[in-house]
Amino acid sequence: MNFHAAPIFDVVQARIAAGPGVESFRCLHNMLSSQPLCFNLFGMLVVDSDRATRLFSALVPDEIAVVRWVQIEYAAEPRSEYLGDRTAFDAFVIYDRFDGAPAFLAIEVKLTEPFSMRVYNPDRYREVARASGAFKDPDDPALADIRWNQLWRDHLLVHACLQHPSAPSALTGRLVLVHPADARCLSVLASYRGSLMPGSVVESWPLDWVVDRWAAVAEGPDEHAWVRALRERYVDISASEGAWELLRGQA
Repeated sequence: MNFHAAPIFDVVQARIAAGPGVESFRCLHNMLSSQPLCFNLFGMLVVDSDRATRLFSALVPDEIAVVRWVQIEYAAEPRSEYLGDRTAFDAFVIYDRFDGAPAFLAIEVKLTEPFSMRVYNPDRYREVARASGAFKDPDDPALADIRWNQLWRDHLLVHACLQHPSAPSALTGRLVLVHPADARCLSVLASYRGSLMPGSVVESWPLDWVVDRWAAVAEGPDEHAWVRALRERYVDISASEGAWELLRGQA
């Protein structure tokens, strides 16, 4: 079974029906794909704002007053007003801060797969990079490096959202990478961060840290069972460590 609770599967089906973004076969049949992980992590929060506020507050303490909206596989539309391509966030969270200002989290989720092994580098990317102030050298060819091209595109989409004419002047947003304790993933993230200006942050949320934070604030038997299932499948992998390493080696 790919999904840990019936409400999560309902969210999966609704998102598939909503249109492009979800690779339905991989999502429904591959237990170690990052897309089912994303739904298992955040699907319960799509349909329950109070739960989303409580659980995201455990990850971003003293900042989130209320979560307004959670979407999985979110692509800003119309694309021509952002990056002009199919770049999308695995999850997107809009919330109000305690000072009343709007903010968002743009989340990329990784499990066994590497970052996308294709290079994209259109002129529009450089326009957004220059306007963002996030990069030491927004014209540096190394920003498009195949090792972190996907991470760069996500980061650029964050800034395209912030730069959009409809964005509130007080809007803030940041990119978050949710990942297992994987040396390759952390190495890519560290190398990419070397291109950023001080104050430009890509946050790292290890899976075990997320699950531990949620376990500490879980309420009711259903929520505790859901968090326990997350831990058993994605965190406590000692019983299948050899197979896990084999899958990562083949990804």
